[in-house]
Amino acid sequence: MASDEIYSQISDAEAALFRGDYDRLPALAQMIGQAIVVADPDDLNTINARMTRLQDLTRAALSGVHSGRQRVAELAVVQSGAPAYGPDGKRSSNPAPTTRFESRT
Repeated sequence: MASDEIYSQISDAEAALFRGDYDRLPALAQMIGQAIVVADPDDLNTINARMTRLQDLTRAALSGVHSGRQRVAELAVVQSGAPAYGPDGKRSSNPAPTTRFESRT
C-alpha cells in the first residue's frame, strides 16, 4: 500500500510541475521521502524510474523558468530604449518606438 501512496505523490508532484504550482513541491518531496522508507523492496526499481522522470521534469521546469526570466530581462532592456548617438556625437537614449494601430471600420 505504501508504494501506491508513493506513486500517487509522484503523480501529484508531476502535475504540480505541469501546472507551475512550484510551492507544493517541497511538501510533496518530503512526503515521498518519508514514504520511500517503508516502500516494498520489490517496487524500488519502479519507484527509482518514476523519481528519475520526476527529476528530469524538475530540471526542465527550472530551465523554462530560467529562460523566461532571461527573456523578461531582455524585454525590459528593449522597452527602456536603446542607447544611441545624436548628430552632435553625444550619447542619448532613444525612447522605445510606439506602435500605432490603424482602425479600419
